[in-house]
Amino acid sequence: MNSTETKSKWLVGDDTANSFYACSKCDADECTCDLTVTAATEYAQKGWYVLPLKKQSKEPARFLRHGYLDATLDQEKIDQWFADQELNIGLGISQSSLVVLDFDFRNACKDPKFYELLDRCFRCNTHVVATHDGYHIYFYVEKPMQFKGKLISGIDIKHKGYVVLPPSIHPSGTQYKIVNDVAPVDLPEDLMKLMKW
Repeated sequence: MNSTETKSKWLVGDDTANSFYACSKCDADECTCDLTVTAATEYAQKGWYVLPLKKQSKEPARFLRHGYLDATLDQEKIDQWFADQELNIGLGISQSSLVVLDFDFRNACKDPKFYELLDRCFRCNTHVVATHDGYHIYFYVEKPMQFKGKLISGIDIKHKGYVVLPPSIHPSGTQYKIVNDVAPVDLPEDLMKLMKW
């Protein structure tokens, strides 16, 4: 599978999955809800720890004292933090019992292993988000593990840290979008062996 085929198949986004951000509270044709709070609340209700990021940025908001370690499920904090609707939303990964494989086409270097691993992950039917130039592929891990920082060139392993969540805006102006709206599946054994030290 080459990069063109992969992108054409997956970078379309799941419009149904992303549409709930527009009207999950009011069901109006033209929603006037605080969409950022709505989305952050939806994530927290799934047990995903969220944190505010700067507008159109990957950096934690300045008012956080401990960066991604301040990620929370607390609704009062979420309402307070995301009163500014222009903030992006981040996910505290390990706090949420997740690990994310970050596929970046810019750094793939035409390595066939990149596309083999991408196809392997797609076949898991797990939660997938389209990023500016690739995908975040989510897996559930029952307890914290020691993972490598990188699988191969173009595939980073995100666990102790955070990633950006939809409907946030990338610094380039691209919106993060859900492309497979299912719960993260357990990290498969074969991928775990590749990812662990």
